[in-house]
Amino acid sequence: MSEPKFLDDLIPLLRASKPVMAACRKVFDVYTPDLLQNVEDGDTDEFFAWWEEWRQRNCKEVAHIEAAAPDGEAFVITVHQAGPLFWITAPEFSDIEYFDSLKAAEDHAQCEFEAYIDELEQRQLAADEEDDDEDDEDDGDDDGDDDGDDDDGDEDGDVAPAADAEKPGAGPVG
Repeated sequence: MSEPKFLDDLIPLLRASKPVMAACRKVFDVYTPDLLQNVEDGDTDEFFAWWEEWRQRNCKEVAHIEAAAPDGEAFVITVHQAGPLFWITAPEFSDIEYFDSLKAAEDHAQCEFEAYIDELEQRQLAADEEDDDEDDEDDGDDDGDDDGDDDDGDEDGDVAPAADAEKPGAGPVG
C-alpha cells in the first residue's frame, strides 16, 4: 500500500509545478525557489497556510470510490488533486494527505477503506441475486413471458385455435 507523505517531503514536486509556482509568486514577494528552500529548511508556517488555502480553491476531484456506510447506505471516497499533489477525503473520516500520484492515492484508498468497499460489493451482489430470483419466478402461463397472460386470446390457458379453423354455424351471410 502506498503511504501518505508529509508536505515538506513533496516540496520538490511543488517546485517543479508551474501552476503552483506562478500562484506562489503572486502571493509572496520573495523569489519562489528561495521561499521553498526556506520551507525545506523548516520555515513552513506561512507557506503551509498559503498552500492550504490555494489547494482548496484550486483542487479538482479526480476519482471516486463507493463504499458501504453502516446505515445501509453508501458513501463516496474522493481523491482530489491540486497541482502535482493528491489527497483522499471521505465523510466522517480525516483527510489522508498527501500522495505524489493518482495511482498511489487510489491504491491507498482501496486499502484504507477495503472493508467498506467489500461490504458494498457484497450488498450489491445480494441485491442482484434477489433481482435474478424475482425474474426467474414462474408467472403461471405457458407463453414464456412474465406477464401471467397466456396470450392466446381465450381464458382457459390452452393453445389458441388456428385462425383459419371453421366455426360451427358460421357460413356466408346471404
